[in-house]
Amino acid sequence: MTAYNLFKLVRGYSRDHRPELNQVVINLITEKKAEIPVYMQATSGNINDNEGFKNRVKNHLSSLNAAQQRSHFIGDAALYTAETIQSLDGQGQLFISRAPQKLKSVKLVIAAQENFQILRQVSKPTTSKRQTHPDIS
Repeated sequence: MTAYNLFKLVRGYSRDHRPELNQVVINLITEKKAEIPVYMQATSGNINDNEGFKNRVKNHLSSLNAAQQRSHFIGDAALYTAETIQSLDGQGQLFISRAPQKLKSVKLVIAAQENFQILRQVSKPTTSKRQTHPDIS
């Protein structure tokens, strides 16, 4: 199979008793309490549900195990709180985040960067020739 041919619409078992229609099987794993989908994969319509789903569960569990062994936790600016950072540090968990722009230290860094950009623009030497008035020699 190629990356563009992951599954085929083929004749398979139809629960609607419509054997003339092509089928596709959707394997879906949801989180228990909220029933949020955490894994979905479409497969060919003639695949055996038991074998196919067994392989999907195995693949999904491998992904979960690999994710749990990741060395970095990634989050947005909401992650950047003293309590969360202390908790992650206490667990020995490395993380990647961005500091919220509302913090005073972040505002100072942004202002310094903006001032630096302005100074760079102002201090650029001009290469244009000085123009003189034609009546002045």
